[in-house]
Amino acid sequence: MSAPPPEPPEDIPPGRMPGDGSDAVPGDGSAGAPPPPRPRPGAPAGRRSPWSFAETPVTFTLIGACVIVWLLQLLTGDWIAQRFGFAAYWAAAEPYTALTTAFIHAGSMHVLFNMIGLLVFGTFLERYLGSGWFALLYLLSAWGGSLAVFVIAVADGSPQAVLTGHIGASGALFGLVGFIATPTRRLDRNLTGMLAFVAINIAIIWLLPNISWQAHLGGFVTGFILGCVHFFTSARVRTLAMLSTAALITAAGFAAMMLIPISV
Repeated sequence: MSAPPPEPPEDIPPGRMPGDGSDAVPGDGSAGAPPPPRPRPGAPAGRRSPWSFAETPVTFTLIGACVIVWLLQLLTGDWIAQRFGFAAYWAAAEPYTALTTAFIHAGSMHVLFNMIGLLVFGTFLERYLGSGWFALLYLLSAWGGSLAVFVIAVADGSPQAVLTGHIGASGALFGLVGFIATPTRRLDRNLTGMLAFVAINIAIIWLLPNISWQAHLGGFVTGFILGCVHFFTSARVRTLAMLSTAALITAAGFAAMMLIPISV
């Protein structure tokens, strides 16, 4: 005598058997259910701030250093600018001022405008290049800006040109602009914003006295050269080409400052 077939459990509707996939709730990820949709390749995991210290630490460190130096300037007067600003006449004795001058500013609007530019262009380029290459670009652009100040002052030859001090992050900042201005389609850049920034700076040079257009020019040329090296060399030799260019610009600056005599 055969036993009657077992009745299905009360919590399973008739016509469904446990384990056959028919008891799965659609969309809950269990067996038999359609899988949940996957995020599109390249889609962000979540909404992130475009200005993140974790992703752009060098940019925010540079901004913090400039702000701290500016606060110290408020406390000490002109001493920091006189001691660490750059002038062609003292370049041979104090070549480090070619870099320290990029952290010193002449007024609240000067530091504010430069830090806004550094925040916008710096975060963009640091995300693209990585922190190490971005730091090299920024410092080398500051160096190139000071080198242009030196060369133009020597060419001028007047006491005012060789003795005038130059301060500000504008040379380094224009190096970032020069890198972005490289003629390539590999950068997803905002050319309108960049051109507006350059136009405003050109207007300031003509409207306000004592603006170091020489540092702007030198920084821009330095950044543009590095941009061309980066974008127009193959990936296989790009690192060597970038480092070689950086070494050449640095050595040329030292040689000029040490070997070209200056008299007043």
